[in-house]
Amino acid sequence: MTTISRLIHLIALLPALVGGRLRLQGIPVFEVSLLCDGHGIVEIGPKVGIGYRKAPLLGSGMVRLQARSQNAIISVGAGTLFSNNVQIIAEKSVRIGRECLIGDSVLILDSDFHHIDPIRRHEPGVPSSPVVLGDRVWIGSRAIILKGVEIGEGSVVAAGSVVTRSVSPRVVVAGNPAKLIREI
Repeated sequence: MTTISRLIHLIALLPALVGGRLRLQGIPVFEVSLLCDGHGIVEIGPKVGIGYRKAPLLGSGMVRLQARSQNAIISVGAGTLFSNNVQIIAEKSVRIGRECLIGDSVLILDSDFHHIDPIRRHEPGVPSSPVVLGDRVWIGSRAIILKGVEIGEGSVVAAGSVVTRSVSPRVVVAGNPAKLIREI
């Protein structure tokens, strides 16, 4: 991507920067567009990569970090690399450690966004629980990480997995729901 393209991506983030909702600790390396929306805070550490040129590019390939509510925070550690088509949506908190690899079309959610009870589905105050990814975690393509999950340092989530429970450090999990495959 050219310097001009990267500058265009950064200019697109100006409203979030000026509004104080986006906090950068360095300029991300853009290969696709980054959308930071919602009413909360998005913090991006130094040397974070947004998109990967050689990965599948469905649509625009855009990476979306949505801190939905006013008190929501999404924090991305230094050196983390996002592939294309990633969506991270937080009602309260999603924290991603340093040097993580987030594969193509990964979805990370800290909320169900609706109550399970059909009578209460349109009520405010939806259940939410923080998501935490430790340092050097690798999330494979098309994996889904659900509310309340903590993934320990150095662990791997296989492609296509649905993670509904916390994962110990330095293990590989796979499947739906994700289960321990082996230790690293």
